[in-house]
Formats: sequence, structure tokens, C-alpha cells
Amino acid sequence: MNYQRFLEMLEPANPTGDIHVITDNLSSHNSKSTREWLEGHPRIKHAFILVGACWLKLQEPKPRTLRRRFIYHL
Repeated sequence: MNYQRFLEMLEPANPTGDIHVITDNLSSHNSKSTREWLEGHPRIKHAFILVGACWLKLQEPKPRTLRRRFIYHL
């Protein structure tokens, strides 16, 4: 229910155009009540981050950072 309250506050704060919300797969973000609520609010476009994608983003910069440190120390 807290997620739906967040969406209820988000909509009037952005009075024009579509609202694109990107979330993880937390059960409250994809519950039946949330899906039903979203059907009544067509301006809110809801998308999910792919499972495991958040870890890719965290791991991606590490090798790049290590390479930079190695190259600058040569």
C-alpha cells in the first residue's frame, strides 16, 4: 500500500504528460492491487528492471576503475 500512496502523490505532482516509473521486482510493485490501481491511471507507465540487471550496473565500473588505476600508475 505504501507504493500505491507514492504513486498517488506522484501523479498530481506531475500534472501533464505520461509518467514513466521504473522499479525493481519487489512484490508491492507488482501486486494484484497495484496492477489494478495502475489500470485506472493510464498516464503512469510502469516498467521493471530485469532480474539481475542491478548487479550488472554495480559490477560494470569496477574493472574499468581498476584499469584506469593501473594505467595511470605506469
